[in-house]
Amino acid sequence: MTQRLDRLLSLADPVEAMADIGTDHGFVSYAYLKKNLAQYVYAIDISEPSLEKAKKTLWPFTGHYACLLGDGLKPLKKGQVQALVIAGMGGRSIANILDEGEDLAKDVDYLLIQAMQGEEVLLRYLREEGYGLLAEALAFERGKYYRILKITGKNKGEEISLEEPRLLLESGDPLLKDYLHHHLERLEEVKENLQKAKTLSPRSREWLEVTRKENQIRSWLHDYCGENL
Repeated sequence: MTQRLDRLLSLADPVEAMADIGTDHGFVSYAYLKKNLAQYVYAIDISEPSLEKAKKTLWPFTGHYACLLGDGLKPLKKGQVQALVIAGMGGRSIANILDEGEDLAKDVDYLLIQAMQGEEVLLRYLREEGYGLLAEALAFERGKYYRILKITGKNKGEEISLEEPRLLLESGDPLLKDYLHHHLERLEEVKENLQKAKTLSPRSREWLEVTRKENQIRSWLHDYCGENL
């Protein structure tokens, strides 16, 4: 089991039925059944070859799954599932899926989402559409950090922030310290590039904004990780 899948499952609550959107090999669906997190799963993908792979993965659970060919949430009906997992695709693609299937997405008990890239686009969409944040976790694979969000459209949870990931900071996630240091390093690279360009001074708006973000992360490292920087 990959770390991303393990951390995703750590946020899952047991439900009667769930849907795994963009299932590919069907690993998320398989894990839900194996860990008794769902009695029935719908493995959905727009690719027929992917569904064939999912069928091979899920065959030990015959009678407890259906592999459905279709785009996003379109193969599902409202009330058919209590949980949705949309992981392993771009943030804009996830936002589009949620937008096109809004009635169903906001009807389930929870959604677990994880973007491979385009996280800021996704967070902005979720905030604008009124989704609430229930919990989140971090994963690290192949040199990259991933945020996994547990959200709901049922007027519960924390307001989603584009600035401060409060639930993540308070979670005690074992990867939090390294994750924050990673972002500090990226901001330092931005500053180095600005210096090389020689077009911006230390008093420029962009430079000051990067410095503000650096100071914010250092304060989080102090307050939540016990570091003195």
